[in-house]
Amino acid sequence: MSEKQIELKKYVEQIEELSSISPHIMAVSNLLSEKNIVTEEEFYKEIKKFVKEQRETVASK
Repeated sequence: MSEKQIELKKYVEQIEELSSISPHIMAVSNLLSEKNIVTEEEFYKEIKKFVKEQRETVASK
């Protein structure tokens, strides 16, 4: 496999993984919101922050 094919395969696997955890993230968001622990906006703000930190960590390697 070429380097581009390997990279593409990695991205496809990441997308598949994200689509499999998406329902879980939404369920957690709804539960926290229903229990008045955090708003959906606050929850997703933290998710975005986490993803950004993970990208920066991967990029620095």
